[in-house]
Amino acid sequence: MKVLYISQSKELGGSSKSLLLMVEEIKTKHKEFKPVFFVSKGEFQNLLIKRGFNAYSTKWISMFDNTRYGHYRGIRWLILIREITHLPLTLFKLYSIIKNEKFDIIHLNDAPLFIYAFFIKKICKAKIVLHIRSVQNTKENLRKKVFAHICNIYVDKIICIDKRVKESINYINNDKVEVIYNGFKKPENTSMLNFNKKRENFIVGFVGFLYKAKGIYELLEAIRYLVLEKGYKDLKLYIAGKNTRDINNKFIKYILKFAGFYNDALSDIEMFINNHHLEDNIKYLGFLNEEELAKFYQEIDVLCFPSRLDAIGRPVFEAAFYGKPSIAAISRDYNEIIINNVSGIIIEKPEIDKIVKSIEYLYQNRDLTFKMGKEAQNIAMKYFDIEINAQQIFRIYQSLINTNLHQL
Repeated sequence: MKVLYISQSKELGGSSKSLLLMVEEIKTKHKEFKPVFFVSKGEFQNLLIKRGFNAYSTKWISMFDNTRYGHYRGIRWLILIREITHLPLTLFKLYSIIKNEKFDIIHLNDAPLFIYAFFIKKICKAKIVLHIRSVQNTKENLRKKVFAHICNIYVDKIICIDKRVKESINYINNDKVEVIYNGFKKPENTSMLNFNKKRENFIVGFVGFLYKAKGIYELLEAIRYLVLEKGYKDLKLYIAGKNTRDINNKFIKYILKFAGFYNDALSDIEMFINNHHLEDNIKYLGFLNEEELAKFYQEIDVLCFPSRLDAIGRPVFEAAFYGKPSIAAISRDYNEIIINNVSGIIIEKPEIDKIVKSIEYLYQNRDLTFKMGKEAQNIAMKYFDIEINAQQIFRIYQSLINTNLHQL
């Protein structure tokens, strides 16, 4: 079984981590499984090569975004110019890969790659799997119609990472759609992973790329208020992550900042810490590897994920495996992992006062924080075991290949 994975992300973000973990799990269980990758040049490709995978690349794999947060509107239409510019080279590279190697399955790692299903079906007979990792924009327009048409006609199977994502594409043939949660490796000893209730400091954690939509600025203000105004000197914030991109050209950086496409969040964080003399309370740890991240989750008391994307990110699930609850900004209960006031706290919007109230509540109720963490851990063990979830995806591959054989 030969599978080509197409993934746009240059960085080792949530979607890249989820894909790699899934592929490695399948590979350990099934010797007949032969994965190949086609990715944008960058950190993710380097890791794939280091892990021994065959990873083709191009400078930038074009994608066409109609997610709820990233869909084109206003000045964001300018992003479409970049995608169209890189599309010919992407298609040429993809064509050469498919013609040189015969694939049974081609797996598109996120919804903005859907357009390639149309081109792939014109040049080969491989079955196409589309992984949808974000809630889609449900507004009635031409983009939605094109997305629905390609998914219904050219995509053989759609995998949604949760029920909310599936609900956002309810206009697509339901027989093609299946919910399979992102998988995570269970820590070796889950019984000892919850925090020590007797320790002096109360530590809030933040994990992820640093940009405005992740709510990092609101979180900083909340910590400042709690430490300086409320006097919680033993409250700490640990930040693990990095800027979404490093831009050395000052002119390009200025243009992107002016257009609202870039902000140097790391510099802003460092300036915020210095201006408010919060060096003892806010620690920037940089981008952590897997081993360092495991220690990070063991150290914190609660994870704060105040994203404006109205979605639960990978760090929330990772923290849950380590028995840590999360404060997350989503529009409603997310019963697959966060049940409000049971396995975490839900705030409807990442507003400073809501973040302050939630952190203060857990800070003052540490036994409850412990109980919430245990409940989050129980849910994570039930739904997000990588061994089970990767096997579900492998069975989909097998089913699609068998269908192909019956059609011959």
